[in-house]
Amino acid sequence: MRRTALRICLVMAALGSLLASGAAVRELPRLRALRRSDRLVAEAQRLSARGDRHAARAAVEEALAEAPSNPRARRELAMHLLAQRNYQAAVAELREVARIKWGDAGAARELGEALGRMGEHRSAVDWLRRAARVDPTNGLTHALLARHLLDLGETGEARKAAERAAELAPQVPWVQVLRGLVLWRAGEAGEAEQALERAVALRPEDRVAQAALRALRGRR
Repeated sequence: MRRTALRICLVMAALGSLLASGAAVRELPRLRALRRSDRLVAEAQRLSARGDRHAARAAVEEALAEAPSNPRARRELAMHLLAQRNYQAAVAELREVARIKWGDAGAARELGEALGRMGEHRSAVDWLRRAARVDPTNGLTHALLARHLLDLGETGEARKAAERAAELAPQVPWVQVLRGLVLWRAGEAGEAEQALERAVALRPEDRVAQAALRALRGRR
């Protein structure tokens, strides 16, 4: 009886191993296609960095042909679409990336930023808040959140997000600019001026910071 049970166990183990091996073999083409797609995405990024956008876009298209569901390839395509101001198509790609990478802070943040560029500030805020919950230490997320809250007229919430962004990324000039603008809107002209002065000190050639500082001083 024991021998029979042992034989059954051995047969079942062998069958399980055979099924697993078969599944692995079937999965190999997909994994190879994904690796090729990732290499093409890396090549597209190198080409973009060199300024060859046409060749970069062609590499992205080839990467998607290899693996249509590759989130890296879809994200890279979205970056090209954003550069072309094709916001609707970019948002569609980034929504798919966010669906594939559910729970990924970067995917949620990029989708929120793209929605904001389309003027959909409420949807942008919802996605940026999701990104902040996943990764609460990213200053960029809080800064973008502050910007879109300000666009919605929610100055109090915008101020909280801007202060958090400045706490997490104090050396980033545009974070200080944003904090200054939020404080200005909140009626805190003195603190706003200090934030804008800090932005100019961090990056003296920043024309946005200079213009905001001049405008603030001109109204005082």
